[in-house]
Amino acid sequence: MCILVELLLIVSFLVSGYSDTIVSGIVGENVILPCTVKYNEKFSYDALNIRWKTEQKYVKLFFYGNFQDERQNEIFKGRTQLFYDEFPKGNLSLVLNNIQASDAGIYECLVFNSKERYTTKTELVVQGKVY
Repeated sequence: MCILVELLLIVSFLVSGYSDTIVSGIVGENVILPCTVKYNEKFSYDALNIRWKTEQKYVKLFFYGNFQDERQNEIFKGRTQLFYDEFPKGNLSLVLNNIQASDAGIYECLVFNSKERYTTKTELVVQGKVY
């Protein structure tokens, strides 16, 4: 039993080492995965590109002023949103609704335009519902 606990702690530490932030959520609830940037040039929706992904799955995409919902992975359809009105302030955080145990993992927020590129990673830890 003690070896199993030590192994779980080591695995948790190794996975956490790959993310900038750790966010916890409860199955069935909503969670915000943070992503904030400071622009070095004048903001423009038409020049902004945002790609949220986990593993090889696209979670939410926004390219050149438009959401790219047709490229979003099916398991995330209808469960995500970005704060569109907050984009000029640099808030590109993702809301993930009705989280599931399978949503746990590392999420990458990639933001870019013709001159800048920014990446941050957030680990989502999902806990079961307590009744």
